[in-house]
Parts: sequence; structure tokens; C-alpha cells
Amino acid sequence: AEHPLPSVEGLCAEFHASEPTVRRALSLLCLAGVTQPTGGKGHRASRLTADAVRQGWQAPGIRERMEECLQSLQLLRILCGTLVHAAFPRLTERSMEQLADGLIAAAETGNWVNLLVLFGDMAISGADNRALAVIAGQLQEYALWLYPLSCFGDTPDSREVFRHAALTLAHCLREGSEKLFCFEMKWILDSLLVW
Repeated sequence: AEHPLPSVEGLCAEFHASEPTVRRALSLLCLAGVTQPTGGKGHRASRLTADAVRQGWQAPGIRERMEECLQSLQLLRILCGTLVHAAFPRLTERSMEQLADGLIAAAETGNWVNLLVLFGDMAISGADNRALAVIAGQLQEYALWLYPLSCFGDTPDSREVFRHAALTLAHCLREGSEKLFCFEMKWILDSLLVW
């Protein structure tokens, strides 16, 4: 509680998000009472009570943004097969290895947002046409808005499930198993939607 958050630049780099997206997210988190500005020195996490959280989610814009996030996860789920099928053949052995390493690193963090970033990056870089890349990028950006909710589902069991799923995706990449990769990614997106 009341810990400083990374700088806007640091958040942009960590989550591969644009500066306007990070600033909008921080603004909405302030409206929700999750963060507080620190007078030109960034933001810090606020001490939260159950009442503060309930009131914060009623703030203007927050509910609409969360609905957009859930819709983006649903669209990622629907387009998952198309995105994987378009990207997989275009991935070089080196890029598959780098992506697998990224998934293994993400498995250690226990943060599913990193997995969404990696999946989005794979879909964007491997898309066989510009429109598909733009769609994947937009969906990835919207899905990142769900990051504040990830702390509510952060339990030892959920971290272990995430770890296993990320390691399975890394194994699929190393084995070149497009079908299994797609199946596992759909399962992850379904799990996030249910959660």
C-alpha cells in the first residue's frame, strides 16, 4: 500500500503500451481511487478498503473501460485461431525461441498480462496483412487495461495455473506445434473471461 508506481516510461516499456494509453490508465486508476498522484513525481498505490474499491469501480469511465477490456478478450478468443495461423508460419526459429524464452520469464512473474503482451506481439509481428496487425494491436492494448484487476485474482493457485499455461505455450513453440499452441491460448483466454 502507498508504494510508488514505475514511471510512465517504465510502464510503457514493461507493457509495450503507448504513452497516451498508460496516461489514460493512470488517470482512470486515480478516478477509481486505486492510485494517487504524487505532485509531479508520478503516482503511488493507495491503501484500499472494500468500500473504496466498490466506489472506485463506479467512477465515470471505469465501468465502460472494463466492458471494453472484456470485449477485447472475447475478440482475442474468437480471433485466436486466425492470429496463430497467420503468425506461426512467419515466425523464424530465432523468433520462436525468443518468444518461448519470454513465456518462461512470464511464467516466473505470475502475471498473465505479460503473456497477453507476448501473444499480441507475436500476432502483430506475424500477421500476414496490415489490417490483422492493427486489430491485434488494438485488442492487445485494450486487454492491458485489465491489469489492475489482476491483483484481485492473484492467489498461489492462480499463479501456478498461469505458470503451467505459460510453460506449455513455450513448449508448443519449441516443438513447432501450432495446433496445441492455439488450443492452449484459447484455454487461457477462456479462463481469463471466466475469472
